[in-house]
Amino acid sequence: MPSSTPDNVYEFPPKQNPETDPTKMSGPASGAEETAPTAPSRPHSHWHFLLLLVTFVAIVFVVVEARTSYYVQSPLLSRLVARMGFAVAPGPSPRILFPSSGPYDQRLGYTQLPQWIAGLQGRGYVIEEQAVLSPQLDEAVARGVFPIYHEKQQAGLDVLDRRGTPVFSSRYPRAVYETYESIPQLIVATLAFIEDRGVIDPKLPHRNPAIAWERLGQALTDKVQQFFDPGHNVTGGSTLATQLEKFRHSDRGVTPSIAEKLRQVTSASLRAYLGGPETLEARRGVVRAYLNGVPLAARAGYGEVHGLQDGLRVWFDADPGEVSRLLDFSGKPPEEQMEQSALAYREVLSLLLAQQRPTWFLGRSGFSALVARVDEYVRLLAREGIIDPPFRDAVLSQHLPAPGTDPVAATRATRTEKSAYMIRSHLLSLLGLRHFYDLDRLDLSVSSTLDYPVQRAVAARLLELKDPVQVKEAKLTGSRLLESKNDLSRVIYSFTLYEITENANLLRVQADNFPEPFDINEGVRLDLGSTAKLRTLVHYLEIMSNLYNQYAQYSVDDLRKISTTPEDKLRLWVIEYLGKTQTRDLRAMLDAAMDRKYSASPAETFITGGGAHHFKNFKRDDNGKTVTIRQAFRDSINLPFIRLMRDIVRYHMNRTESGRRLLEDAAEPRRIEYLTRFADSEGKTFLRRFYRKYAGKTPAERFNLLVDSVRAAPVPLSIAFRSIYPDADEAKFTEFLKGALPGASLKETLIEQLYSKYAPDSYSLMDRGY
Repeated sequence: MPSSTPDNVYEFPPKQNPETDPTKMSGPASGAEETAPTAPSRPHSHWHFLLLLVTFVAIVFVVVEARTSYYVQSPLLSRLVARMGFAVAPGPSPRILFPSSGPYDQRLGYTQLPQWIAGLQGRGYVIEEQAVLSPQLDEAVARGVFPIYHEKQQAGLDVLDRRGTPVFSSRYPRAVYETYESIPQLIVATLAFIEDRGVIDPKLPHRNPAIAWERLGQALTDKVQQFFDPGHNVTGGSTLATQLEKFRHSDRGVTPSIAEKLRQVTSASLRAYLGGPETLEARRGVVRAYLNGVPLAARAGYGEVHGLQDGLRVWFDADPGEVSRLLDFSGKPPEEQMEQSALAYREVLSLLLAQQRPTWFLGRSGFSALVARVDEYVRLLAREGIIDPPFRDAVLSQHLPAPGTDPVAATRATRTEKSAYMIRSHLLSLLGLRHFYDLDRLDLSVSSTLDYPVQRAVAARLLELKDPVQVKEAKLTGSRLLESKNDLSRVIYSFTLYEITENANLLRVQADNFPEPFDINEGVRLDLGSTAKLRTLVHYLEIMSNLYNQYAQYSVDDLRKISTTPEDKLRLWVIEYLGKTQTRDLRAMLDAAMDRKYSASPAETFITGGGAHHFKNFKRDDNGKTVTIRQAFRDSINLPFIRLMRDIVRYHMNRTESGRRLLEDAAEPRRIEYLTRFADSEGKTFLRRFYRKYAGKTPAERFNLLVDSVRAAPVPLSIAFRSIYPDADEAKFTEFLKGALPGASLKETLIEQLYSKYAPDSYSLMDRGY
């Protein structure tokens, strides 16, 4: 084929023509003359010159590009990252990926999103909006790049009421630099000197902050030297930008391989050009993000420490705002604050250097090494002109005590009312978390149904009811109400308000006046008359429904053959009803069950597990009535429900044939076994309860705990005192009784009677226990 190479293009190596090549040599031949060599042709000389020129230009280009990132990285990466984005769209996202590891992503809850979403959807929640990744970002994340977006430097749980008013808010880290300008430039210069000296150079507006070629070259050189000398230390090649990627998104915040390092560098490079080809603002953002999020170990009572400002407060008990004020100077600080500024600078420098091994450096064993390292860097910083000699000497003269190991008091988050506690408790259950510590650090905003202004108003009003005057003004005293002679300040009020809407009953207010963190509405289990009747009625109808399902298919003859005890009145009624009705319909039978009648007479004595009891109706007019269950529930009559509960108990006791024999036959050999097992179980239950209550207390503390548990009246208090202190004389008994009942009218004759009547030998151990 004819050559297609143009005449003006040189080939390398040049083709040689045996006929014309002046440098070709051949051996002597008979009768031939030797030809003398000639000089190389001019085109060959031009090729060498051009090759040297191209090589020189390429080297210059690489050096300039490595330093400035102007020609290749800036335009290429900014155009590439411009196509990486996301948008929030209605409904579930067709294209979304979640991180699987990384301390930042774990702490903010991003790694748990898939399982939380699935769990919430199983409880009836739906996704209203979700982020949709662009195809370019989706592909980049799928290939291993960390998601590229503007990340939060501070997050936490926000609980809002129905109108968006904050009910609870937590922030972690608790203190951050809000802007780059709020960071003292001395701290910025010091950080740049330690970690990345070109990070804030304004002369290089397009520089890629993910790669520092000098540090990288030094790290590679050290790595080669370490191969021959295992004791040689390797200089870190990471920049601030790649360190951010590492302790935010790499698994466990470490770099285990070269592949992970490349992942960090790639992600940091792309993130640097989110704002366009110029990166100065992005690099300042890197400095701020590093100072706000650098991991500084953990301390008992606080937990993980992130960020310089939280580190100053937790490790050195310093005020971050005051530290910033003391270090906000150029040249050197004023003489009157020289010592304070020097101490503040030493604290900051200690934390910046401790970041490399924070748990060790900030512990007892490594703090002395940190002190020596700080002194070394103080001298280097002065040599480089970052601090002047007088300030250097002042810093060297300061001494920091080693951080203590005692727990520190965690700063309380804002607005920790009981309503917020209630919502956070429900969130723990919804998300499957165990501690508020983990919940409060999530990047999570929750909208509740509470009406916070009304909530606060109700809570404030309930607190006012601690004042007896306010109780009387609220008309809560009188017949069948509170009695003025009692201590009205000890009454605990709770209030719950729901709004009935078309789709649901929405909780608007939940408040109480109990002064402790315990939530009366959420934590107390009270057997109130109305709620007890409702629970009893529901359980009664459940029993009737179960009996219908059991016997509805029986014929009349089969129903007559069923053996049961006369005490099992519910079963007998169902058998009788089904034996008489022609149409066996569950709804009709339940309606008939609501019309079963019970006496409202209070004359009967009821034997329960707590002994013999007499019950009363709220209205005396109901005492002589016999009413249906429907009427008793409507009018809240007590005695019919007492008798209904007795029938329910007997139903459960007689559910099985063996159970009926056990109860009916006194000679049944299993009775003693059953009673022994029951007594053993009940005894262990009570013993464990009392042991947990009184273990670890002094005798005086145990007695005070017992006294607080009994009713503040002469008889219960007398029994408690005489049981615990059987040898105490009457004078000590009198002193105790009057101290426990201040203001009570206790006559001497009454005190003598109580002292004598409740003496330890007056009652058996069983009676005293009861």
